[in-house]
Amino acid sequence: MRLNFSKKGKTRKLIFALISALIVIETLFPIVFAFLASIRPDSELYQGTLVPKTLTLENYVALFRPGSYQQTESRGFSKYILNSAVVALSVSAISMILSSLAAYSVVRVKFKGNGLFLFLLLFSYLFPAIILIAPIYIVLSTLNLTDTYQGIILSHSALTIPFSTWLLVSYFKGVPLELDEAAMLDGCSRLGALIRIIMPISLPMIASVGVFSFTLSWDDLIFPLILFSKEDLYTLPLVSFNIIYGEYLKWGQLMAAAMISSLPPLILYMYAQKYLIGGLTTGAIKG
Repeated sequence: MRLNFSKKGKTRKLIFALISALIVIETLFPIVFAFLASIRPDSELYQGTLVPKTLTLENYVALFRPGSYQQTESRGFSKYILNSAVVALSVSAISMILSSLAAYSVVRVKFKGNGLFLFLLLFSYLFPAIILIAPIYIVLSTLNLTDTYQGIILSHSALTIPFSTWLLVSYFKGVPLELDEAAMLDGCSRLGALIRIIMPISLPMIASVGVFSFTLSWDDLIFPLILFSKEDLYTLPLVSFNIIYGEYLKWGQLMAAAMISSLPPLILYMYAQKYLIGGLTTGAIKG
């Protein structure tokens, strides 16, 4: 019997390992293909071979060469990287600050309709972003905030703050009220207790909110496509989308743009991995 149980256990482990390997291969194959396509000439892409015969960095060099990959005189990829960084970092900072304040208020300040507020907060996040484009565009046009960093930052923040607040609410509920009371006995205001006591011990979850907000803003194409008409303001997804225009589709440059665009979120996730795991795990347990 023990031998049979042992064989069943080994079989299950083998099946689990095979399934895991297939999932990893399926996940990584598009990334590997995109990288290999970015370091080979376009003429080799239709030859049916995965491994390139000729290696070249011309696709990457062309991205940083002004006017080499769009119908218009583009300024080079570095300008658009900076645009995306300004927008994504701003959205991340705004989301962390406002979500922390909102979540703390909901948890610590009891008011009528508290539960309804939380429900509406999460409910608002369930709507696809595409539904919000028309009303947001009308509001921003009225305020003359189209073709501005402020407009796109406000748009992205409207998408990230509801879910970020909901995450922090579930986390703050597990923070003992005695910590706030002790801080206020020492002379802190309620805001001071949040900044000096609650936020430092909630850093893993706040970091998770920051990474979530950064990634959503960095990857978004829809809002820049609708709100921006000036090329100086273009973000990476919008520029990558525009690479398909021209006399022919430049697959190599498109793949190179995709690889460059994926690096900042990847580096951020690698750096903040311990905070993400700790924050989301603890938040799930407390929630």
